[in-house]
Amino acid sequence: MASVVQRLRVDDVVGVGMTVVAAPAGVQCPGTAVTYRAQLASGVSSAVYRWTVNGVFAGADSQLVVSNLSDGDVVSLALSSTASCSTASAQLTAQVGTLPQVQTVSGGGSYCPGLSGVLVGLTGSQSGVSYVLLLGGVSTGDTIVGTGSALSFGSRTVVGQYGVEAINALGCTAAMTGTVQVDTFAGVQGTVSSDTSIYPGQSVQLQATGGVSYAWSPSAGLSSTSISNPVASPQQTTTYSVVITNGFGCTQTLQVEVTVLPVPVVNAGNDTVVCINSGTLSLGGVPPGGLWTGVGVSGGQFDPQVAGVGVWPVVYTYLNLFSDTAQVEVRGVTSSTQTRVICVGDSVVVGSVSYNTTGIYTAQLTGSNGCDSVVTLNLTVLDSDTTNLDEVVCFGGSYTVGSSVYATTGVHVTTLTGSLGCDSVVILNLTVLPQATSVVNDTICSSSAGVTIGTQTYSLAGTYTVTLLGASAAGCDSIVTLNLSVNPPLSLAFTLNGSAMGSVATGGSQSLCNNDDVLILLSGVGQGLAPVSGSVRVWLGGIGFSLNRTIQASGLQYDGDIHRAVDGFEWLR
Repeated sequence: MASVVQRLRVDDVVGVGMTVVAAPAGVQCPGTAVTYRAQLASGVSSAVYRWTVNGVFAGADSQLVVSNLSDGDVVSLALSSTASCSTASAQLTAQVGTLPQVQTVSGGGSYCPGLSGVLVGLTGSQSGVSYVLLLGGVSTGDTIVGTGSALSFGSRTVVGQYGVEAINALGCTAAMTGTVQVDTFAGVQGTVSSDTSIYPGQSVQLQATGGVSYAWSPSAGLSSTSISNPVASPQQTTTYSVVITNGFGCTQTLQVEVTVLPVPVVNAGNDTVVCINSGTLSLGGVPPGGLWTGVGVSGGQFDPQVAGVGVWPVVYTYLNLFSDTAQVEVRGVTSSTQTRVICVGDSVVVGSVSYNTTGIYTAQLTGSNGCDSVVTLNLTVLDSDTTNLDEVVCFGGSYTVGSSVYATTGVHVTTLTGSLGCDSVVILNLTVLPQATSVVNDTICSSSAGVTIGTQTYSLAGTYTVTLLGASAAGCDSIVTLNLSVNPPLSLAFTLNGSAMGSVATGGSQSLCNNDDVLILLSGVGQGLAPVSGSVRVWLGGIGFSLNRTIQASGLQYDGDIHRAVDGFEWLR
């Protein structure tokens, strides 16, 4: 078996100058990553590194990075090189400062929009340590230096999670314990009535929404200050504020202005005249938007046919508070009738139309009242005519035609111009009656009351002339001549069948004059009830006249009347 011979050379170990340096150098904050490396005075090839912290192996690389050292920890490096038998060792004591003391973040919560927010702070602090307020882990830019007591970052309005980081003089930072949340309550989403205007004496209902309670101010003119919808009746322009509070206690203040306008000038317009048949009249008042009332008024229209002829007040009322009155005079359609008689060749003009023939015409004109006027014309057109007159007048009378007077019997012709201006020929056939005369011959007894002619009574013999006015059949005067004779009375006696009658009673008279009446009572003839008949003879002045009258006996008495005429007697009954 062959053998191998190796030669071993042992060189001397050569010491190399070396120091350990740290980056970053100096005092570091706990947890800061520090890189340690060797700083050699000369180069060493094939170097072997052995790092220890407080004698505990920590690494074999050319540099050591550690972040968990404590103040005073010893970082050591042992370096060797097999190639050059070089060795070196060095150490460096770690300088680690302290972190800020941990405090607790305080405050937070919810607040109402529009308010100043909620407080955020720390329960304590270290003097000289700076405290930075964080929102969502990002600095808000607010930094407070500790005083050794509790700190406040003031009211915070931005919603989010707040924390605090402490920084000491070394720049070491520490997050404070806990975070606080800042939130906002649901804000009041209130509304209020729009600004409005009213007139004096009017009211308006205000309305607010979005809350559970309401507070209105000022109270002047309000029906209530604690309801959502008070009625406002201010006497002057007023701005009302309402504080609306929701269930979270959040409030919102809104305003509404109620303007009190000056009293409006209401005008119903001018008085108007219309005709009854002119159709409806549109009424217009100011300010617009009012209401018209009155006889014949409907919906802003005036109907004259509904109202009728007359003067009618129409009232324009604005907002049920202010009004004005105008008058509408309704004039009727007039009608008239004209009866005209004209001569042929003439005409009558009605309006602009001329009429010249007999007839009834109707024309519609504009009357003096400005309305329709209906004129009815009854027109008679006269021809030139001839009139025949047959007239009778009394003796001494006359008949007048126009300006001519006629007093003789005959035919008289007169041409006249009538009241209408038409020529008219009048032919008068005139008869003049002769004077009416009569003669009366009469004889009376001297004991008679006389003879009456007209209103005169005559009892003495003689001739008398009497004029009787209008006594003739034609109504003319009549002249009567009376020849009057007066005779003495004559004795009266009777016989029956030739024998003198037993007794004669004549109503107290035994004599008669012409035209006297006498009652004859015969007695003593024909005793008993048997009828006796015979003829009576009357003796007047010794002259007998036979009446040829049969006397019937009806008892012991016979009666009858006789009347003396000129030539005898007549039996009256």
